[in-house]
Amino acid sequence: QELTEIEAMTDSEILFSTFAMTPNRRGVTIPISRQLLIQSSIDMQNFVINAIGEAFAQKMNAEAIANLLTIITSGNGNLLALGVNGALPTYENVVALEGLVESYNHDRGNPSYLTNTKIRSLLKTTQIFSGTNGQPVWSEQNMLNGHKAVVSNIVPSNITKGTSSNLSPIIFGNFSDFMVGSWGGTEYIIDPYSAKRKAQIEVTANAFWAMKAARVKSFAGIKDAISARP
Repeated sequence: QELTEIEAMTDSEILFSTFAMTPNRRGVTIPISRQLLIQSSIDMQNFVINAIGEAFAQKMNAEAIANLLTIITSGNGNLLALGVNGALPTYENVVALEGLVESYNHDRGNPSYLTNTKIRSLLKTTQIFSGTNGQPVWSEQNMLNGHKAVVSNIVPSNITKGTSSNLSPIIFGNFSDFMVGSWGGTEYIIDPYSAKRKAQIEVTANAFWAMKAARVKSFAGIKDAISARP
């Protein structure tokens, strides 16, 4: 409110849009033989529990990436299409992703890029400006256009478009706007009874989570980047 020196303020209401997430359960049960437990030189029970935790983490990351690829569409105005059959990504394409996010004023905090190792290898040998024999698009500091670039092979490299079936995404965004809800962490149940006739112990794990982008326009992406030169 714009007020005079001693003018009384009036009440105003600020409304926030709703943001609902519902927990979804992920579960797994792994049997361990008692013979393995007594002959192993390592703590197999904890080894299995740690392996389950890593599997859950990979599953959560895979779901997050799939979610991001779902919201990056021409309908949302945050998809940069390279060609009918895809195309080799360029520095101009990388910069254009940043422009898409900035056009909605969502380039806040520490936005970053996300892709896979194939695209990283390609962009390490791609010049910012062709014919200059100069700086590569992907810097030695793992930066793209001055922003942190994260690599994971959970990011797919087999997207199909036109006659191409080995395309990769490049995602840019403000990842603080991607929400992951977790209910109760991961629950581990050690059951030495149900499989006792097989001399096995069952380790069961349950995890409850959900994820959603608070602002879909905080992300932009390419889905048809060719990751190897012909």
